[in-house]
Amino acid sequence: MEVTLLPCRQVSSGAALALDRSRAEDARRWPDAVRREAADAARTHAARLAVAHAEEFAAPADQPETPPLTVKQTAGIDLVSSGDEVAALWRSDPTAAIGRVRDLAAGGELGPEEILDQAAHAAELAGLLTLSQARTATDPSTAAQLLLAAAPDLALAVQLLAADPD
Repeated sequence: MEVTLLPCRQVSSGAALALDRSRAEDARRWPDAVRREAADAARTHAARLAVAHAEEFAAPADQPETPPLTVKQTAGIDLVSSGDEVAALWRSDPTAAIGRVRDLAAGGELGPEEILDQAAHAAELAGLLTLSQARTATDPSTAAQLLLAAAPDLALAVQLLAADPD
């Protein structure tokens, strides 16, 4: 039986575009929800910037050898690390992950939908990176294994996007 890499490469090449189309379709179908989430993200981003500014002023005067993070970088790191934490926790205990989302959102710097979106983004990125490896694999068996390995990450992204933090 002849095995070819073409189907593996087609799947891995089209995944990112399919995800973008899906996001655009969601925005078309539920514009009010998209606007509400964008407004929540803007509000929480402002809160994260305010905290980062306060931390910058409270930092010791002596400068480390590496340049300090900017206020915007500091604000973004909180969201990214929260999303990564929730995505990792979701794999083993979705109920605990939702509880963690609530804990993280309690301070007002992060919104629950924003955290779940970032968690989904982390899972999606892991899946796309695995698909990218499949695209460059020279062995059909390896490419097929990588395609299968990407499936749980992409399924996790879908679960996180469909999750209701309430």
